[in-house]
Amino acid sequence: MGFAKTISFDEAIQRLRRGEFITEYGYPMSSLGRIAIYKVELKYYNRSAFYPWEKSLYVPVWVIHAKTSNYGRETIFIDGVNLTSLSLQK
Repeated sequence: MGFAKTISFDEAIQRLRRGEFITEYGYPMSSLGRIAIYKVELKYYNRSAFYPWEKSLYVPVWVIHAKTSNYGRETIFIDGVNLTSLSLQK
């Protein structure tokens, strides 16, 4: 079984700036332009909903609701797993 820590909100913002996210439409977008965040949630999603070939695995996801200058209102999903903290146990 593997265990991983959740990334901080600050790290989630860094991933957002690097374009490491998907939208409610299921794909990454080009630059969102200026972003005004109005709601943030940390939720757990069944990863197989995004990657059907994977078995059921619940992972932390930062959900950011924002108004963007290029696309208007968007819901942005950022993978919340801190891969550097992953440890495997037998």
